[in-house]
Amino acid sequence: MRGTYGTGGIQALRRSFLFDVRGYDEDMLWWGAVDTDLVRRAEARGLRTSWITNRTTMLHQWNPTKHRVLDELKIKDEARSSWLRNHELMIERAKEVVRNNDAWGATIETITTSRVPA
Repeated sequence: MRGTYGTGGIQALRRSFLFDVRGYDEDMLWWGAVDTDLVRRAEARGLRTSWITNRTTMLHQWNPTKHRVLDELKIKDEARSSWLRNHELMIERAKEVVRNNDAWGATIETITTSRVPA
């Protein structure tokens, strides 16, 4: 059990907000900053955030598969680089509430098909 640090992965908000800001920042990979970024964007839009710690407890179940993958040095370095890059993006884009200007909300199949030369 732990406090609210690093536990932003369970969020509840209006669906309309996600459409207004075009969802999570899709340039962010792996983990780190994705949830914090969305919270900051919500606050910039005037939404109030609250933790429900007085009624809940955050428990984290470690994923052994993830840790086996991260034992590979190349993947571990890639994950660490992504974590750092996510935080850089969050800082760089702090004033941009709306993200994902290219094809947000499209399925991967739609995006792939649209990029195939005719």
